[in-house]
Amino acid sequence: MIERLMVHRFRGIREGKLEDLAKVNLLAGPNNSGKTAVLEMLYLAGVSGRDCGLVLEDGSRFEAHAPLSHDILGYQPLPRLWERHGRDALGAESSGGVTEAGSLRYHLRDLPDEHLLQQFTLAAPLDKDGRDLGFSTEDAQATALFTLERQRGVPPEMIPPKIGEEVSPEKARMTYLWYPDFVFNQAQREPLDYLAVWASKGIASAPERVLFFDFHTAHGHFQRRFVDFAYMNIPDWHKKISQPLGRIFPDMAGSQVNTRPTPGNQMAGYVELPGHKPLLIDHFGDGARHAFKVLAGLITLAETVDEAHPGLFLWEDPELFMHAASLERLLIEALDLVRERPIQMFISTQSMETIACLTRYFSKRQDSAETLRTFRLGIKEGRLFYATFKYPNLRSWLQEGMDPRFWGVADTGLSYRLEDSDE
Repeated sequence: MIERLMVHRFRGIREGKLEDLAKVNLLAGPNNSGKTAVLEMLYLAGVSGRDCGLVLEDGSRFEAHAPLSHDILGYQPLPRLWERHGRDALGAESSGGVTEAGSLRYHLRDLPDEHLLQQFTLAAPLDKDGRDLGFSTEDAQATALFTLERQRGVPPEMIPPKIGEEVSPEKARMTYLWYPDFVFNQAQREPLDYLAVWASKGIASAPERVLFFDFHTAHGHFQRRFVDFAYMNIPDWHKKISQPLGRIFPDMAGSQVNTRPTPGNQMAGYVELPGHKPLLIDHFGDGARHAFKVLAGLITLAETVDEAHPGLFLWEDPELFMHAASLERLLIEALDLVRERPIQMFISTQSMETIACLTRYFSKRQDSAETLRTFRLGIKEGRLFYATFKYPNLRSWLQEGMDPRFWGVADTGLSYRLEDSDE
């Protein structure tokens, strides 16, 4: 379980840290406060599980990991994020290419000539018989980061001072990303300003068990490889989606969900109500398809994790499209799915209903004090800062009508007060 995150450069964040993380973590705060950036950092580090070797120009070699070719939902990780931010990344010029040996060779021209990562190679992994698996041209276009997992002997020049003062590379996962749009820029550039570098401590999730659910996922069809995997590996997968969907939306109770191919070779969701023809889930509105798709992904994650392969669930703004009552029922279903499984959960939110629901949920559990954390985030002059609410003080705030989303006095025209009891 991730217990600490430190960042040097990433999408508007120049430096910062987030620590004392729990099993379920809420990220709250105003717009442009770093919530989505934190989710994206955790996602990119989490899916970096493809074995390779980092080879520096002086011959030094370290065990490294590149992103998987596809995440659990079937998306290419980095291109997925690039498209979120309006860029056709696979059509852009890459900083690297494939060598005759099948390795990825990079030349980061924006870095100073003397920098250790100005030129480097990501050597391809070997198969079980010692044969070079090799990277492809598409890998070169879709790769712009690598991770080092608890590596000894990492040159000090590769560790930003702010990170090196608090985290040892031997005890952390170090992530290096050089895609320009994701690197914090400022007028006075420093040696590592052309790279985004961050470190995370704790138990890493299995790379193939990292689920990032966002607005774009809710509005797109499923990737064929995701549905094929779930259908072949999870008994009664469609039934396991149908039951909680009926609890969230009572008018869907007794229905059966299914998935069928689209003309574009993706997979669309259908709802089969008794006595009616199958209807596309998209015909039920944004809230229903949001709930359907997040349940499909989370059930797949929950059914395929174990202690040796823990999972990571990243959920951006679960309140989107949801009525307050349906939202609470959806959150309860999600929390029940992860509670007894080795899955860590991060939720970004602007919603008091989301915060209140999680607080009420854990008020009934004996482990609530150590299970739930809420972080109020903010960015000032590129520095990420936060306030931590453990369960007891979060509950006290809500019972007194105070709003943990604000740094100062809330001025929204509405007042919220949690109605709760110890019974």
